[in-house]
Amino acid sequence: MTSIRQYDSMVLDRELRGPCTMHPYSATLIDHFRSPRNVGDLEPCDGMAEETKDNVVVRVSVRVSGDTIDAVAFRSSTCVTMVAASSRLTEMATGLAVGDALAITPEMLASDLEQVPAHRRDRCELAVSVLRAALAQASRRGSTRQHESQEATR
Repeated sequence: MTSIRQYDSMVLDRELRGPCTMHPYSATLIDHFRSPRNVGDLEPCDGMAEETKDNVVVRVSVRVSGDTIDAVAFRSSTCVTMVAASSRLTEMATGLAVGDALAITPEMLASDLEQVPAHRRDRCELAVSVLRAALAQASRRGSTRQHESQEATR
């Protein structure tokens, strides 16, 4: 049986032998792949979204208090760039105001990871898109809760 660490190394080694050998991954990107932060689903959560693109799946869940993001977690398939982008994005968004998190762009995420191969930049776009969708769902739920509490006080 192959351990998760061995599997991660095999995936990374396969990626490094592929077309990205012309554009090696940065130490930051590799670190987020090998030691991803905030992996899992938040329970309870205020918003969750999932998207699939080119057989790569990513799910993001968020917990929001007022206008501040308390926590962000993700699950994704084992694509080096997808795992790293999702991991770093959770760190970038946690603690921010919702509006500031919505202002994070795929270019900002790619820049923060230091070096994302051009043929993998769409992974940053996917991560940001799913975060925005999860925050939109959290906003809708928050509006519904606020409306329900106003109705209950009448």
